[in-house]
Amino acid sequence: MEPERVSELSDLLAHARASRIGAGGRAVILRTASGMWCRELLAEFTDRQRRAGAAPTLVSCQHGDVAKPFAALRQLLAGLGDATAGSEHDPFDELRRALPHAVPSNDQHLFDALYEALLPAVRRCPRVIVVDDAQWMDDASLRWFAYLVRRLSRLPLLVVLAARTDDDLPARDALDDIAAQAACHESTLRPLSVHSVREVVQRAYSGRAPDDAFIRLCHHVSGGVPEHLARLIAIQVQAGLPPELDPTPPGIGLDGRPRLTRADHIRRIAARIEAAAVTTRLARQPERVRALAQTAALFGDGADLDIVADLLGAGPDRLDALLAELVRVGVLRRAVAGSRLMFRSPEIRDAVHDTIPEGCLRDRHLRAARRLGDYGAPPVRVADHLLRIDALDPADRPWARGVLYDAGCAALAVG
Repeated sequence: MEPERVSELSDLLAHARASRIGAGGRAVILRTASGMWCRELLAEFTDRQRRAGAAPTLVSCQHGDVAKPFAALRQLLAGLGDATAGSEHDPFDELRRALPHAVPSNDQHLFDALYEALLPAVRRCPRVIVVDDAQWMDDASLRWFAYLVRRLSRLPLLVVLAARTDDDLPARDALDDIAAQAACHESTLRPLSVHSVREVVQRAYSGRAPDDAFIRLCHHVSGGVPEHLARLIAIQVQAGLPPELDPTPPGIGLDGRPRLTRADHIRRIAARIEAAAVTTRLARQPERVRALAQTAALFGDGADLDIVADLLGAGPDRLDALLAELVRVGVLRRAVAGSRLMFRSPEIRDAVHDTIPEGCLRDRHLRAARRLGDYGAPPVRVADHLLRIDALDPADRPWARGVLYDAGCAALAVG
């Protein structure tokens, strides 16, 4: 395990010990970016708690759980019931069966019953409750966890809520409310250091000493994200490439194109890995956020916010929250009202563009061309969209011919 994860594991173990020895129950909100191997950390922590004689229960939230009242609580009660298997009376199973499938108008009585059932089990044996992907927890379960955290001072119990901060985050406000409680502590998983990256590379190459420049480049292009780094190194190993950079300087190849160095190839691979991760997160965003990203991708880097807003039928000032979400999940580099929209990389822009359904591309590029023409954009920019359309309707052809003619003349004029 890398030093960063050893440190974070030690912190969790310290919280667990404190909750067992009578210092009062605790909660930890573990904030993490995607790809930081948080799940592996939680698995190791849970296993160590089990070996230490505690009774850990793991709850794993899914993206669709936010629309399923008490989904996380059902998992929790099932896990608590498994831990008490063999007893004649299982109050957790009875409570799980009694959970409603709709949010009740008053859930205080239900919350009290759940808490009262938990008390004897926790006092009989120290407990640890670990929730992975808590950003997707349903609201009813979140309210109960908030209820529980406010009462932790009387229990030998540790509650760990791990949440990805760059993914779809419907539970953001509720998690912030829990974090504000006196019994709650916060921790953030850190990216890997250069030293840790070296250890990962050496393991992948069976102890072969890697080149310092290779290590520094892998650390830089992966951002120290363990999952991205592992994929990057796996591709290098599978291709039989050594852990060192090509000393050949950049130049021009025999075909007249710039010659790519080993470092260039590594940067390209890393950019594609990141783009795939970003589009996976984008797919879990609300439809309005996805539509904004796809519309911006039509125009390439530097899309004009006014034109994008016009295509979406909204004023630019009404897109601020959506733009902030695209920055948070890693699609855009910045999102300032009135500025041009900058993708974090060309690969991310292309990957987002590829998420546009094939059947919609023609209509969207035609509408983009029309809007650019209305805003007085140079004919070359308008023509770029027209050239992506296989066939135009007869009514659009005269206008398109004029635009393409003007774009051709402009191109000839500049040589």
